[in-house]
Amino acid sequence: MAAEEGATAQGALIEQLFEAYFTEGEDISDLDVIARAAEAAGLDSETLRDRLDSDEDVEIVREEIDRARAIGVEGVPCFILAGELVVMGAHPPEVLVEAIDRALGDEDETEE
Repeated sequence: MAAEEGATAQGALIEQLFEAYFTEGEDISDLDVIARAAEAAGLDSETLRDRLDSDEDVEIVREEIDRARAIGVEGVPCFILAGELVVMGAHPPEVLVEAIDRALGDEDETEE
């Protein structure tokens, strides 16, 4: 729902959920916590509650899960670059830079 509102709303909700989980130690699977985070991010918490209480997005989520499994996602962190290059696990910055370069098609630059 936040993504439909745009990148700013989506980013704000993510920040609120991270804050709730990592700083406040809250259970971000709790609908009240999610609703508070949505409200703080400028989203309509009642609309969000209604949507999460429905089956509206179930098929979309299942398709995303199936797609992730098909490209090899097995855990977190997981970076999917250019829709197909998967980098699993925590890596030093230089590994991520190399992967980003490969995803952008700049493989020659990383081999110098």
